[in-house]
Amino acid sequence: MFPKLVNESALKIPVKPSVDTEMKSLKHILNPHLRQTVLHPTNPFQVELLSGCPLEHHQSEIIARQSQSVFKKHLQVIYPISSKLWSEEMEENEWKDNEIVTVLQKQISTADNQIRRGFLRWVALPEVIEPMISRQRKNGSVEDTKRQHSDDCTKNVKEFPTSKILAFWDENWYIKGECSTKSYMEEIILLEMIDLHPSVRCSAIFKAASIGMRYLVSVPHGIGEDVKWVPHGSHVATCVKCLPDNILEALQRILADPNEDVKISAALSLFCLHQGNEQAADILRGALNSSSLLKRWVAAYCLGYFCLWNSDIINELIKQIFMMPKSEKMMHGIQLLITLSEETDLVQLLLAEYLSSNSCHERQMTCSILSKLRSQMKKDISGKLLDLFWLEWNADVKMLAAYCLGCNNQGKRFHDDLLNKLDCSDDSIRRKALWIIGQFSK
Repeated sequence: MFPKLVNESALKIPVKPSVDTEMKSLKHILNPHLRQTVLHPTNPFQVELLSGCPLEHHQSEIIARQSQSVFKKHLQVIYPISSKLWSEEMEENEWKDNEIVTVLQKQISTADNQIRRGFLRWVALPEVIEPMISRQRKNGSVEDTKRQHSDDCTKNVKEFPTSKILAFWDENWYIKGECSTKSYMEEIILLEMIDLHPSVRCSAIFKAASIGMRYLVSVPHGIGEDVKWVPHGSHVATCVKCLPDNILEALQRILADPNEDVKISAALSLFCLHQGNEQAADILRGALNSSSLLKRWVAAYCLGYFCLWNSDIINELIKQIFMMPKSEKMMHGIQLLITLSEETDLVQLLLAEYLSSNSCHERQMTCSILSKLRSQMKKDISGKLLDLFWLEWNADVKMLAAYCLGCNNQGKRFHDDLLNKLDCSDDSIRRKALWIIGQFSK
């Protein structure tokens, strides 16, 4: 056995132990005389309150803020207890611990709304109960559920994707439609719909659409009244009685408005409320020929979402996605193309035309989107991707083309082609094949 090769002189060198430096905080910056006055809260509610985060809604039991944090209050119990609590009509499960406040709130909300002293007095700081927005995975797809405030209670309501259509169109108007449910809103909206100024009419349309979309309820397809205009996923229909009949009739009449923007707003609102018709669809098809990028985008997105696609609509979506910076708007467009690929091969065929584009960005985006499509890849498109992989000068496009082949179950074809390159008599081709193998082994 050989002796261990150890440098004995290295063991004699003194090494100072490392000490972690303390991170600078507020106490290192402030004047020493002010450090004693600084609050250091540990309760999450105090941290949210002192940070200045805006309030989302404030109920008798729940406090929600725009940071997606929800807090539950700890309220004191009042005495004497009402006779309704110990009467025979009360359910036994309402006598559980920490539920007496909820029972008293039901009594006050349903009775004469008397003001009782000490009823809303806190006995402890609120505690976090759940996030404001939760994401639930059902059947392999992620659905957003948003907590919204209703008249008497707070309940989970599905956020309909059609709200994104109005959000896209709102970039042109900055209206941010109101969601008020007061009784006089109906008369005001009807008056604003016949106003002289187009901006006022558009504002009224947004208000009506936002109020109606708030009461859209998803029901299984085939139950209740049939809906003609159903979005992607025909197993989901929606309640059609979401607005009064006079407002829906007014929206139908606005489709004949002389102003183009007002007509587009009315057509989009009717589709978002699942009340679309041929006249509204024709208005959106006409908007595809507009010089405005925004008008063409919202028209193509809305028609594509409601299964009224054709080659012009899909091509418009692809063109604008390639021109957009990376944003949420672009992600929604790509997701719509992925959904459309389940119904038609036009998405795959029109995207394949950009594989031979002169723009490196377009080739990169094309490979990225093709790898996410849910349709079976055509043999000629896989051949184009294979040629693009060997002939492309950009390394990112080259790797995306290989990744796209792998995502579409074309990996065997790629490996067979790589084996043929290794058996080739040309030294440069063999060196290139070996370099590719080395890149994939990293």
